[in-house]
Parts: sequence; C-alpha cells; structure tokens
Amino acid sequence: MDRLGENFGSRSQFVSDYCSFGKDQKEEQAEALAELSRKLYAHCMIRREKKTVLKELPDKTRTDLIVDLDPKSREIYNTASENLQKYLEEYTQCTDVEIRRKMRMEALVKFMTLRSLSAKGKIKQAVDFINTFLANDRPLILFCSLHEIVDALKKAFPKAVSVTGRDSIVEKQAAVDSFQNG
Repeated sequence: MDRLGENFGSRSQFVSDYCSFGKDQKEEQAEALAELSRKLYAHCMIRREKKTVLKELPDKTRTDLIVDLDPKSREIYNTASENLQKYLEEYTQCTDVEIRRKMRMEALVKFMTLRSLSAKGKIKQAVDFINTFLANDRPLILFCSLHEIVDALKKAFPKAVSVTGRDSIVEKQAAVDSFQNG
C-alpha cells in the first residue's frame, strides 16, 4: 500500500469516512472534515499562496541569469549531450511498444544527467551571485531541485537555512522558524 493509502485508506474507505453524510449529520461531517484536515497537514504537503499567508512580504523577484559552464563541465556536458543525441537517433525508427517505453525511460535518465551536469557546472557562478545579493543585507530564498546542488550551496553557506525532502517535519519547521526569525 502506498503512503496515501496507509493514511487515508482505499477510495471506498475515504468516501465512507469523509464524503458520505446525510443532511442530518452536520456535526459528524464537521468532525470528519476536521480529522481529514489534521491528516492532510500531518501527511501531505499543503501549498498555500504567499498573498494569503504572509501579506507583509514583498512581491517575489525572479531573476534569470544566463551562466556559462566552466570548461571542464562544458566538456562533460557536451559528451553526454552527444551520447543522448546518438541514442535518440538510434531508436527513432523503433516500432515495438515495449522497446519504445524502455527507450523513453533511458532517455529520461540521460536528460536528467544533462540537467545535473548543467547545474553542477553553475555552482561557482551561483555562489558569486548569492554573495553579491546578500551584500545588500536582504533575505534570499533559493529553490533547487537537486540534493547535490543544495549540499554544495550549504557547504558554501554553512549558516544558511535549508528545507529538503530529506528533512523530517520537525527539522523543516525548525528551519522555517529559523529563517522567519532572522
């Protein structure tokens, strides 16, 4: 059973517990929805918009920076890119459904490898940008999708607060509290 199933049961169990109430069962429905809310907060990521939660924060500033890879990273990236291109050219004529499915999965792995190589090659420039930004004494929030990038940035900025999927709920909340309290 998957994680949601462990916490919420099967579809029929979920409907029975949270959706099947008569008009005369308002109190039971309210209790069930309160329980569901507690379970959702305990076991799921709830996304809330900044404008409804932290109205005092300024609007987001997004900055796209075009960054060249360092020469070594560029060489590794180019080799991986060429390998992906050859791989895709080799299988474009394939008609068997199972082989195509497997090919897509391998291609996805190769694309993710390129993405990782690209990100690793930009760490030095990211650190320079972060140092420049922090010199203005303003808080900065970075979003990273690769743990190895978070780890590299934490190494460069050991006092930085981070929240990742590897952290427990307690660690995440401690990090949020630490950031919010300066």
